[in-house]
Amino acid sequence: MIISRITTQKKNVHRYNIFVTKDDDESYLFSVDEDILIKHNIHKGMALTDEQVALFEEEDTVQFGYIRAIQYLSYRLRSIQEVEEHLQKLEVEESHIPQIIERLLKQEYLDDTAFAHMFVKHRIQTSTKGPQMVYQELRAKGVRDQIAAKAIEAYTFDVQEERAMKVAQKRMNRKGKESLHKKRQQTEATLYRNGFSQDVIQYVLGEFSSEADPDQEWESIQHQGDRLYRRHVQKWEGFELDQKITEGLYRQGFSFEYIRKYLEKRKTKVGDNYDTSF
Repeated sequence: MIISRITTQKKNVHRYNIFVTKDDDESYLFSVDEDILIKHNIHKGMALTDEQVALFEEEDTVQFGYIRAIQYLSYRLRSIQEVEEHLQKLEVEESHIPQIIERLLKQEYLDDTAFAHMFVKHRIQTSTKGPQMVYQELRAKGVRDQIAAKAIEAYTFDVQEERAMKVAQKRMNRKGKESLHKKRQQTEATLYRNGFSQDVIQYVLGEFSSEADPDQEWESIQHQGDRLYRRHVQKWEGFELDQKITEGLYRQGFSFEYIRKYLEKRKTKVGDNYDTSF
């Protein structure tokens, strides 16, 4: 086979179509990336063997994956695992992916340490996530334990405190009918889920008063107590009804002082009947 013609592709000027003649008939044989064309000095009049064609096509497939990886990395840094998964989605030959990754590593397009530090810096600047959540995100992206652990050291106590306080303020100031105790429990659980350390959580919670606002607490217990009353009044009465309401309010964090006050207000002594209107 003799190369009879080499043309530039219309949609990609860095790819070339190779035509050959065999028995005086010209036909399209394959296409290659510009780098492969230059590397092997592919030119018009060159004689090709089947082995050479197979080599050029394999190298071109690797080059295709490499170019797609470079394009993927052009938007931001990526972890090694992210690039591997991207190439798999593009259906790049599995056996070619290690070659592509090795090339990217040598050229310093890939660096999990640099990626981890960039990722943590971005999370600190744009989110209220704590270090443990960010650590888990890094591990999920294939970053090794030691690299991830080193990167989240950027989350100093002060950095954590600032972000945790934003989360806590939003949760504690949310309008609702929960007891102060329950709000604090929910806030603590939210901070824990967001990946903040226990010492930071306790410090932040300590910045909020542990004394409930009497008006707010009374409004909340009336709302929750009335809900419990409506739920149980059809099945229970008298002492048993009091117990059901007491248990429900206590589980929601209301003090026995407020519960007793609520029951006294709720119940009008007309036998065992309850006045359902306040």
